[in-house]
Amino acid sequence: MERINYANSWQPFFEEAGLRTFDDFFQRFEGTQINKNTKRSVVMRTFERAGGTKTLFMKRFFNPHVKDMLFAVRNWGGLCSQGQLEWNSANYLLEHGIATYQPACFGHRTLAGIERQSFFITEQLAGQCLMDMIRQTWRTLGGVEQNRLLGELAMWIQGIHRLNISLPDLYVYHLFVDKDGDGRYGFSVIDLHRMSVGIPQRRMAACRVENLARLIFSMRDEYFTASQKQMLLRTSLSDLPDEQVHKMLDAISRRCGQIGKRRRPPAY
Repeated sequence: MERINYANSWQPFFEEAGLRTFDDFFQRFEGTQINKNTKRSVVMRTFERAGGTKTLFMKRFFNPHVKDMLFAVRNWGGLCSQGQLEWNSANYLLEHGIATYQPACFGHRTLAGIERQSFFITEQLAGQCLMDMIRQTWRTLGGVEQNRLLGELAMWIQGIHRLNISLPDLYVYHLFVDKDGDGRYGFSVIDLHRMSVGIPQRRMAACRVENLARLIFSMRDEYFTASQKQMLLRTSLSDLPDEQVHKMLDAISRRCGQIGKRRRPPAY
């Protein structure tokens, strides 16, 4: 069984580009390879239009792990493909005022209800990947501006957690940053296949620890001081009682150490 689902008026756009069937998308959406592993790949493609160009990103999924299927059932109440899971997650964030990539369409091929292949296509995000911004301009910002950005990032993360949303892949390379006309920083998040919604309140503290530990792990010491990391954590947790904050800071530190034993921080 095959299914393709479009956002808004995207279907005519893709049909004009010769993309109509599942195989058209999955086999013939050609562009620049961004990354690839045995279970997924990301391709960027720019379309030439009469009014200019439009850049889209396609994430392809191949034969998901059983754990991915179980996660989809637990999070969305039933089996769904990895492409549809990212579609659901992106739309959920947007509906709740959290910026992420704008979905254009998703499609999947299933056999006996089990996903074999799927894809998810999004528009190019405004702004810049936070990791790239750090690498290119962080040291030129100055301490005051650096702390302002980190403080605004912390409050943005707190807003997500107050919605009982968990983002276990909250790394600097999954965040995008932009500035509005008033000079305030805005943030977007990508890579949502492990995002969880509707977390019970009793579990949110553990989710916040996990999310923040992964973010701090990805913040390299060459760019961020220990005091800056502490400020970000304390600001993000400022809606909680002091005693609970102290316990969570200790838990975040321990979790960072555990992650560091298995992985290296990203290079930037």
